[in-house]
Amino acid sequence: MGRQDWGYLLVVVGVLAVDSTSTYHGGASGLDMRPRYIAPVRFDDLATIRGSYHVWSPKLRYFGCLVPKAGCTSWLEYIYHMHLPADLAKTYERGLAKYHSISHMEHGLHFRAMDSRQNTTAIEAVLNDPSYFKFVVARHPWHRLLSAYRSKYEGMCKADPVCFEKHFGVPANGQDDITFHDFVRLLSKMPPRSLDPHFRPATLLCELTRIAYNYTGDLTNTSDNDYISARVGFPVPFSVFTEEKRMQYNEE
Repeated sequence: MGRQDWGYLLVVVGVLAVDSTSTYHGGASGLDMRPRYIAPVRFDDLATIRGSYHVWSPKLRYFGCLVPKAGCTSWLEYIYHMHLPADLAKTYERGLAKYHSISHMEHGLHFRAMDSRQNTTAIEAVLNDPSYFKFVVARHPWHRLLSAYRSKYEGMCKADPVCFEKHFGVPANGQDDITFHDFVRLLSKMPPRSLDPHFRPATLLCELTRIAYNYTGDLTNTSDNDYISARVGFPVPFSVFTEEKRMQYNEE
């Protein structure tokens, strides 16, 4: 990667990370932080939050904002297994069912999928309830951006610029290919709020400056993930669950 590529990348990483340090409560501290006062919120006013996934439980009193390309798949599978009977949880391990707005209120689990208009009244009540432990699982912007490019352009679209523009809004501009350099440059010219949720800053996807979260964990930090598990009250740590799943997939 040349100097110009790094320049573009730094611009985009700066956009993706904007304001994130003001609310980051994860890392080595392993402690809850008392949220600063934030005025009551209305879900309809949180336009950019609709690109993330939301899980909450009135029984366990938690609310989680899960960001696309920041471990949301692993966290969704984990949460389903922590709430549901094993045979039911397994139905969400493969395919796209895990990404749909399917709640299991009888098991204390509520879910709102990306861009869904379901459960917005319930979410609004939870966001304004200080008794809920509210958390975000985030990822370093550079790693998240690279993962999105590989997954959506090289993977889903098979390196087809027309497909990339159609499904993810990244302008092809008549190009035969979009390199990572091009991808970074194109994103740097687009308003952050207009970006596809897979590329949109986590600060916008979880409205970090408008919602009083208790904890922001780093996906790559085992202690952060396991702290959230313990704080919520799940019987199995996130790290143990994901390692068991990794070994299971390798055996298959």
